[in-house]
Amino acid sequence: MKRTLEKLKKQKPTVIVVIGDSCSVDCHWTLGRKNWVGYLTEALWHTYGDGFITVINSSKCGSSYSSELKRLETSVLRFRPDLVVSAIGGLKKDENPGRKDPFSADRQAARQVVRRIQAIGGEILFITYNPVVYGYWKPLPFGANPGEAFPESPMHSEASAKALVALARELRLPVVDLYSAWKRHKIPYRFQTSHPQNLWLWMADIVHPGPVGHLAFFRTIAPVFKVSPYFPWEHTPLLKYPQEKKKS
Repeated sequence: MKRTLEKLKKQKPTVIVVIGDSCSVDCHWTLGRKNWVGYLTEALWHTYGDGFITVINSSKCGSSYSSELKRLETSVLRFRPDLVVSAIGGLKKDENPGRKDPFSADRQAARQVVRRIQAIGGEILFITYNPVVYGYWKPLPFGANPGEAFPESPMHSEASAKALVALARELRLPVVDLYSAWKRHKIPYRFQTSHPQNLWLWMADIVHPGPVGHLAFFRTIAPVFKVSPYFPWEHTPLLKYPQEKKKS
């Protein structure tokens, strides 16, 4: 992301395209509020300035790298982006259960996606998706509680997120492992009656982040964009925006 960050710093025209699944689209799960892409756009504006940054959300529900490859010209390449933020999140398992490597087809598709983006001069940032959480169904696995990460879920599984991290490292591309960060997240409480159900506070349902979850999503990825995870409207003393030089 060095070229993109340098362009932002110098206030040169910069195009950022986001591709992802239903956890990145502008949809009803945020109850009319911003999703993480909207928060990122605002943070870029506060940090680097306005009028030269274009952020395009090309996310589509149910996306995988295999499906994205088929629509890449429409979703990404026509915009000639400086940076593509891929929040597709993980590698999809092959439908053939007999394969030794269950992610081989989608991994190959992801490599082709990367090659085509790099061929037009674009940089790529991978982001793993958020975990699916245990719901209130019973019986739950031994030791599992509602609101905790559900690693074996067929949607957003831990294995597919790890496979994407491994691919990013193989290709020497930056990756934010949102899955692991959220899985480790624990909300402290003192009394059982005040148990916050952990990730439920961030979720709209067992799969999709809600309004608070999208803000948490943004705050997890903010450091790689060199932006503050907090906003002026939060009235927090933790704001760290560049100060304009005073004229002598």
